Amino acid sequence: MFFPKEQYGISLSKVFIIGLLMMVSLPVLLSAQNKSKKKIDIENADDLLYDEAVVKNAQRLIGNVLLTHNNMVMRCDSAWAYANTNNVDAFGNVHILSNDTLNLWASRIHYNGDTGLAKARKKVKLQ
Repeated sequence: MFFPKEQYGISLSKVFIIGLLMMVSLPVLLSAQNKSKKKIDIENADDLLYDEAVVKNAQRLIGNVLLTHNNMVMRCDSAWAYANTNNVDAFGNVHILSNDTLNLWASRIHYNGDTGLAKARKKVKLQ
């Protein structure tokens, strides 16, 4: 449907430019969403336990735990990894290195892989 310029104050060139910007920005936004939804990878653990009777949809990681996600590396003594919610609860000497610049240490950290946010508790140190 064609809208006369004098009725709505919008020229065809403005509509074209807005449409073009939307087409260009949509793939960038979708790409950014896909990156943030990446699953947390378990790179190492001395022991990996899974018992649905104890905790449903959770893996127990014990000893020299190493997890990665996007530009984050997490090391800890033990952790619970929840694949269905993309979350991790890490315990004991937890260290997060983010983007090779930010260091976070704590006794306990809850990390949400969908948002990329970490909640640290007890003996928290940020550098």
